[in-house]
Amino acid sequence: MIPHRNFSDLLNEMKEMHEKKGHDYAREGNPFSNFEFAADFSAHFTHPIDRIFASIIGIKIARIIELQNKTAVNESILDTYKDLTIYMGLWWWYKESAQNHPNKMTQDQIQELYNSTMIPPAGFTRGLR
Repeated sequence: MIPHRNFSDLLNEMKEMHEKKGHDYAREGNPFSNFEFAADFSAHFTHPIDRIFASIIGIKIARIIELQNKTAVNESILDTYKDLTIYMGLWWWYKESAQNHPNKMTQDQIQELYNSTMIPPAGFTRGLR
């Protein structure tokens, strides 16, 4: 059985995790530097899915850049390289699937199907976006 934790304990754990991740991902004096880097990196892509992959990859690359001159606290830098390998593999798989399955429904087709078949609950705005 998991012992009961109080809310303050949970907040303390979250604070500790935040500090470790902040150390590994963010530049000194700018806690948002990794997000800014990822945004700049992903802005070079036009397809929405490519932008998502690029954002995630950009965050991991920002971590590697930050860890050039300091020791990782949260997880090893090799774990970050593994993460990048996985994300790149997933991105490749996504692109390969799209290329080899051109009859796959587009996002607009999915949206049209959703809008034509769904009966939204009262007060719910129709649509995925």
